[in-house]
Amino acid sequence: MSWFQGPPLRPRTLNTRSPPSISLQLHSMRGLGSLACQVEAAAAVGYQFVEPLEHHLVEAEGLDRILRDNAVAAPTAHVTLATFRAETARTVDNCIRCGVRELFVQIPNNAAIEKVAYWQRTGTELGKHAEIMLSHGVTLGFHNVNSGFRLLPNGQYGFEVLFRAASGSPWCGKQTLLGYIELE
Repeated sequence: MSWFQGPPLRPRTLNTRSPPSISLQLHSMRGLGSLACQVEAAAAVGYQFVEPLEHHLVEAEGLDRILRDNAVAAPTAHVTLATFRAETARTVDNCIRCGVRELFVQIPNNAAIEKVAYWQRTGTELGKHAEIMLSHGVTLGFHNVNSGFRLLPNGQYGFEVLFRAASGSPWCGKQTLLGYIELE
């Protein structure tokens, strides 16, 4: 049975307690063409793990085949908050199908995020999703793009309010992507 409803999936064995790994974010490889070319290039230089984005998860069967063909795994993935909200069940089902065990949700950069209520509501919402997702072997994390690091009118940062609102859920305290390494 899928996350909400639908045909049974044949998920990979998910181990949420595996050692840390370094994944190549496929966003970095977008200039190489197709997803197959990107994953093949990553495997050719020795990467065992890649990190797909939401548009890669849409075609889960193709992603899963490409990963298997190249002996590469995708333990993590990224989606935007808008996509996660609009297609939660499909996104989680596709994570399960492709072996993704950590899904990072990116909070947008816009005016709404400057309000404390936005961060409280979003933290509560993501905390509830994290509870359900964990029972299916997928943990939920926060991916920032400057948005959580703006000082709010109450003197706190957005990510502080977000984590406080999710307090008690398996999402609270999840590792946050705080920086990037860019290779020229």
